[in-house]
Amino acid sequence: MAGIPRKVNYSSYDVPSVRGVDWAARVQLDELGLSSDACLPIDQAMPGAAQPIRYLHIFEDGEVSLGIFCLPKGACIPLHNHPGMTVFSRALLGRVHVLSFDWAEAHTDAMAGTVEGPAAPAREARRVLDCVMGSGDDPALLQPTSGGNIHQFTAVTDCAVLDLLTPPYSLDDGRDCTYYHVEGPGSGDGTFLLREAEPPSDFVVGALGMYDWD
Repeated sequence: MAGIPRKVNYSSYDVPSVRGVDWAARVQLDELGLSSDACLPIDQAMPGAAQPIRYLHIFEDGEVSLGIFCLPKGACIPLHNHPGMTVFSRALLGRVHVLSFDWAEAHTDAMAGTVEGPAAPAREARRVLDCVMGSGDDPALLQPTSGGNIHQFTAVTDCAVLDLLTPPYSLDDGRDCTYYHVEGPGSGDGTFLLREAEPPSDFVVGALGMYDWD
C-alpha cells in the first residue's frame, strides 16, 4: 500500500496543493486492493431486489474524511449540501450523473433564526453541473460557496465514487448534512428553487466495511 497517505497535514485548504487530494486524483481500485466485485457485491438475501448503496470507509480524522460510495445502476444519493466544506469526488468505476447547485445569494443575517426544515421557504440556486462523470474523467471539486456545494449522484451504471471531504461533517461544529429537492425554476436562466426536504424513505447507505490498511 505504498504511497497511500495515512496522515496528511490539511492545515492548508488550498485544495489543489493538498497531498491527499493529489493521491486521490491518481489512485485506482486495484491499487487499493479492490475489485469491481468487492465494491458492488450482490446481496444474496435480496435476490432480484434493488441492491443498496454501500460505503467503504477508508480514513477519517478531525480534518478529512475519505471513502468510496458504491452505487448499483439507478441508485441515487439525493441532493444534499456540504456546509463550510471542500469536497473532491472522482469516479473510480463506471459512470455517475452529477447534478449540483450553488446558492444564488449568500446566507444573510436576516435569514438566520427563520423557519428551518421542509417548512422553510425555498431558496434560489444556480445550477453548476448537470453531466455524467466517468472513471476516465476529471474529478469534481466543490468548495463552500462555489463548484456546486449542493449535489446529487445518480448511478448511470454500477459505479464507485471516491469522496474526500475536508473538514468532515460534524454536528458539534455546525456541519450537518441537509437534503433538498428542486421545487421549480428560479427567476433567471439556470436558476432553480431548492427547498429543504427529508431524504426518501428508501435511501439507505449500508456499510461495506472499514478499509484494511495492512
